[in-house]
Amino acid sequence: MNRDEIVLKQRLEELEHLEVRIRKARRQSKVLPKGELRVTKNRGRSQYYFRKEGEAKSRYISKKEEAFVRGIAQREYDEKLLKQIEKQKKIIRYILKNYRKDNVEAVYETLCQGRKDIILPRIVTEKESIEEWLAEHPGDQNAYDKTRSFETIRGEMVRSKSEKILADLFYSKGIPYQYEPRLELGYDTIYPDFILFHVRRRESTYWEHFGLSDNPEYAVKNFKRLDDYERHGYYVGKDVLFSIESAKNPLDVKLVEEKLQDWLDK
Repeated sequence: MNRDEIVLKQRLEELEHLEVRIRKARRQSKVLPKGELRVTKNRGRSQYYFRKEGEAKSRYISKKEEAFVRGIAQREYDEKLLKQIEKQKKIIRYILKNYRKDNVEAVYETLCQGRKDIILPRIVTEKESIEEWLAEHPGDQNAYDKTRSFETIRGEMVRSKSEKILADLFYSKGIPYQYEPRLELGYDTIYPDFILFHVRRRESTYWEHFGLSDNPEYAVKNFKRLDDYERHGYYVGKDVLFSIESAKNPLDVKLVEEKLQDWLDK
């Protein structure tokens, strides 16, 4: 299920829950007489008139009948709202039944090779964009020796157990990533722990893991790194995400998953 379908199904559920709430609340309005409310203005103030079903004339509603007029107005609003909810539900269900994101991309894929050779595709498929991104952002660029290493599900070697957990999490969520790419920050060359590719937005985000946050010297060094990122246009929370752990507080995997999901949903 792609993100578009997820969003539509979530909206459908929201509308269905709203419909249930309205119908429950409307039970109270059944005791009110059927008819139509009319609103006019007199010297800047609203005046209300109610015409009972089957009667020709409307009667003025005085301030003493405020609860009555509120009930009638609420009922009319709820009826209009329910009609619109039903309309939107039908539209969403139709889209869910008939919409396929891949259909547009498939127009090119279903062409014979002869036609593919002589036309310019208007859409780059997700697979092609991922392959292109991986080629443009090679990983494992840091030549510093790995005194200890851990193998990820994807088969690369990383420097810590927490980095393995992160890499495997990215992989399990289908997020294209590279480990320790090369990045030029002004006159400095750095090797972020990871770079992630947001396929839908076609955007890159760096992920830094700070594993010794209780070490003052290490903390100062990496606070400076975050500052360097922002000074060169990579903003924390948007272009740079990070995770933290210390000897007393290990990597919070649940928090990482929540942060990743928020990033994916944007």
